[in-house]
Amino acid sequence: MVTGLLIQSLFLTLLMEMGDRSQLTTLFLAANYRRPLVILSGAILGHLVATSTAIGAGEALLTVIPLTLLRPAAATIFIALGLKSLFEKVNGPSPRPLKWSLIWTSFLLIAASETGDKTWFLAIALSAGAPSVEIVFIGVLIALTATSVLAVILGETLLKRLSARWVKIASGGFLVLSGALMLLQIW
Repeated sequence: MVTGLLIQSLFLTLLMEMGDRSQLTTLFLAANYRRPLVILSGAILGHLVATSTAIGAGEALLTVIPLTLLRPAAATIFIALGLKSLFEKVNGPSPRPLKWSLIWTSFLLIAASETGDKTWFLAIALSAGAPSVEIVFIGVLIALTATSVLAVILGETLLKRLSARWVKIASGGFLVLSGALMLLQIW
């Protein structure tokens, strides 16, 4: 029973997360900043917090902070960071921000994109009445970590094939578009 719950949590989350906003955000951050382990650390922390809130208190969180407030806050973060990326000058390689600053940025973007997302609600649904919410948590977190690792690897590959300027334009544009679609409740 526990093994089945782990496999169900893992594979359903993997299927739902592939190509999702948080995976694409991780990909663009990795391509933009050339700090794969730092980006991955922030992404995993973001997934950890988002998954914890989903499983531990997801429904309660929505009664305290309605999704109508969470979505615009997350969208604003995406738009602000996207505009920052679009308007930064690119002179050679991407600047190497402080390690903790980049972990914080990655954490914020991933936590914001996962909270209220389909995989967040999946974690709530899987844990509701589950014999072991810990197993659901482990399955979901393994899946989210795996998709983040894949995104970092793809981001590093993308960086080797495209100029820093085009990566910054693509990542900035993606973040602004994601934020706008979140505000319009399309994505």
